Amino acid sequence: MILLFAITVGLVLLHHSSAKTNFIPSVERSTKASVAPQYTSLQGRYLINGTIFWGRAIERVSLAANDFGYTLRNLSTFNPSAYDAWIADLECPVANMTVPYQRQVDLLSFNCLPEFAPAYVKYFQIIGLANNHTGNQGQAAFLETQQNLTAAGAQVYGSYDPSDAQNRCEVISLPIKLQRSDGQQSKSALPVAFCGFHYVGRMPLPGELEYITQYAKIMPTIATVHMGIEYTAQATPNQVTVAHGLIDAGADFVVMNHPHWVQNTEVYKGKLIMYSVGNFIFDQLTAEELRSASLDVTMNIPYNQNLAKWLALNNSCKAIELHDNCLAAAQAAHLQKPKVKYTFALVVGDSLTDQWVPQKANPTIQQAVEQRTNWADTIKKLQSGE
Repeated sequence: MILLFAITVGLVLLHHSSAKTNFIPSVERSTKASVAPQYTSLQGRYLINGTIFWGRAIERVSLAANDFGYTLRNLSTFNPSAYDAWIADLECPVANMTVPYQRQVDLLSFNCLPEFAPAYVKYFQIIGLANNHTGNQGQAAFLETQQNLTAAGAQVYGSYDPSDAQNRCEVISLPIKLQRSDGQQSKSALPVAFCGFHYVGRMPLPGELEYITQYAKIMPTIATVHMGIEYTAQATPNQVTVAHGLIDAGADFVVMNHPHWVQNTEVYKGKLIMYSVGNFIFDQLTAEELRSASLDVTMNIPYNQNLAKWLALNNSCKAIELHDNCLAAAQAAHLQKPKVKYTFALVVGDSLTDQWVPQKANPTIQQAVEQRTNWADTIKKLQSGE
């Protein structure tokens, strides 16, 4: 009897011990499975390029080759898949009309055929129209340009008319990636204001530069400007005045164009100014006109509830549409401006070897352009917060 009792007690204790051993890992597995990965930050990388164009001689050679993307065939050297979007300044209307080659040469009256747009928009998803050529064929053609580029999938902003407040700034649905605590990424989009200014013919009137402040107070705001003296290597005092005015009005950074040459850079109040990034795709002929200084921009924002509201707003305010209500919606929701950290790099392009077909430049040209732009000094000042 004693032996039988001892065996029975041992079996009971063994059963309870086994049940306890099995139960604890089960709770741990359940707890781990219930913890979803958390977002940690927003990241985006963009390439802001110089002037692009597919009229005049580029139209001629492309049609002769029966290839709307004739000038685009070496863009893989820039590793486009590494970027969330490319941005460029388009110097022509995109209207369904024929402007003879010689007229475009003699009168500098440009047009870019709409048939080319899908090939170019594949690379340039955000297109600025604030320059001295998008109005070459009149206001109706400019409106058609907006329609044709939007239909091809681009987001557009800016106008040839510096007094055109309706088109001066546009809230762009900027593609981004959300970083998660498990190391994975999710795609989304953030509303960002792009503001374009054209001052080839005159200086700003009161209130024009300050127009961006309503955007800059509440959201990231990027300003691009078309002005300067053509075929010169240094910015003019007027360029400096306008760029400083835009930084004072709240722009996160400023990128200029029009001279067709790469020009110097500057840090003003801790923010980057590029005075001319040159031609990216344009049918000019000299070495200076066939190189560019594209700006590689990385954006990083810590993830928090305010940022989550911005991402939700992008889904509801139709930021991809022209003249959307995104600014008013953000103001009504009392959103705060996200704290963005920008880092910059210079990516030099060259189309001298293969005329009008840009490719990433060799180290010698890269170094020459970095010297022209005083890039090392600029980066040092940005990093030190000067």
